[in-house]
Amino acid sequence: MLINIGHHHYIPADEILLIIPSDTQSAVARMNFAKERGMYTDATKAERRRSLVITKTGEVIATFRKPDTLRNHIHRETTPMLIITPGTLPHVSEIPDVGSPAPDFPLMNKSNSVDGGAFQ
Repeated sequence: MLINIGHHHYIPADEILLIIPSDTQSAVARMNFAKERGMYTDATKAERRRSLVITKTGEVIATFRKPDTLRNHIHRETTPMLIITPGTLPHVSEIPDVGSPAPDFPLMNKSNSVDGGAFQ
């Protein structure tokens, strides 16, 4: 699952190690350390830096989103999705089965609704 950290920047959720507020002294030290080693990315687009995302590989990414917002994006329930890049269209047998509605589940319409079709 990809997490939107803002301004159309995405990070794979399984690569995120830490999300910390950027206004702490240890966060600034970690950011400066990453800058010295070329492992710092600024994804704020000149907006106020509010959090740092540290990946498993040690990269530090600054973002304007608050840490709580990023955590909510990670923990929010999502539907399974298949990402297809140009030129890599999978064969039908490779597409995972995400399940289907039960075949005996009746479809609701105006004629068989409990309220006689008052729902809109």
